[in-house]
Amino acid sequence: MNRSTRIALGAALWLVSILETLAMGLAGLSKFSGARWQGLFASWGYPVWFSYVIGTMEVGGALCLLAPGLAVRAALMLSVIMIGAVVTLLTHPGPMGWMTPVIHLFILIAIAAARHKSRPRQDGTR
Repeated sequence: MNRSTRIALGAALWLVSILETLAMGLAGLSKFSGARWQGLFASWGYPVWFSYVIGTMEVGGALCLLAPGLAVRAALMLSVIMIGAVVTLLTHPGPMGWMTPVIHLFILIAIAAARHKSRPRQDGTR
């Protein structure tokens, strides 16, 4: 792969990571505002406090997407949360669609794969 292609792919990865950080971070922050999320979590059969746990993990994970050394783990953790969201929304149909967490899941998996591939190996090569 030539240098300009690597630079373009790296820039695209950063752009996607920044956009996903904003999306996941704002989603996480929204879980701290008002009773909407608490009511939804309760209607899904989860304890109300669980919305705060998920919100904290979403905000923390989103920020870690911007740290190349933590991005793979953060993307995988957020992927697990998105899988839980998909299962919840499929088993409890309502006003929220299940497609949004599926889209985020695919983006997070792509970020994890790209960051993992770009990490230096033990022998110092990429």
